Amino acid sequence: MKNLSVLLSLLFIFAGCEKENATTDNTRPAQEEDITDIVDAEQADPNRPRPLPPKGAVNVNNLITDPEGLFCSKDSEIPFSGKIYAEYPSGHLSAEGTLKEGKYDGLWFMWHENGQKQSEENFKEGKTISVKHWNKRGEPIEKS
Repeated sequence: MKNLSVLLSLLFIFAGCEKENATTDNTRPAQEEDITDIVDAEQADPNRPRPLPPKGAVNVNNLITDPEGLFCSKDSEIPFSGKIYAEYPSGHLSAEGTLKEGKYDGLWFMWHENGQKQSEENFKEGKTISVKHWNKRGEPIEKS
């Protein structure tokens, strides 16, 4: 849970620090564009060397945390339920999972920036049930 929280917090910080050059065309899709259209287009490229966001998932940058630490949509104070994902500043997928009533719920996946799986963490109502870790070479890390 701590690893996931730290990573998501860092991603919020990095995403907030990015500046776009107003004189350069933005190659990222418009926010109004349907995320499933974006994912389908990217999945058509077999040379893409990284995991892809799940269909219908919301980017964590489109969420905020309320004073109680629950994830909510930026335009709502209602805790968010659904699939979300996070990316490294490079655009590589860093995490994906599900929120239920603003809390981590179910199986979450995290990846190293090279595309190798970093961890699988299972949550129930925001609490960690189980966790597995891998190194950057994809080898399991045994926890003592």
